[in-house]
Amino acid sequence: MNLLIFGKNLAENGVSYFVKTICRDPLIGSNMFIAVSEVPAGELLKKSNDKNTKYLYQLIEQNYKNQNTPIPTLQSFLFDYYGEGRDASIPYLKINQ
Repeated sequence: MNLLIFGKNLAENGVSYFVKTICRDPLIGSNMFIAVSEVPAGELLKKSNDKNTKYLYQLIEQNYKNQNTPIPTLQSFLFDYYGEGRDASIPYLKINQ
């Protein structure tokens, strides 16, 4: 798994329970990307799957490599989330026409 997407409704209620569960699983790497979608995650995946199966992952990777967004890995998210005086940030995905 290289990308974890939360829907907007789930993210507004808090993702700490899910992140705690995911980070305890030894089969999931800390370099996995995390993102929030405006629409439900399943709908976003269905629409992006028509283009390319790795489209969303490559889109996020390109943006952080070009220094448009901070690195959105699980490791950096946890560091910012639990760090004192730090704000966690993750990409927000939206479907355009």
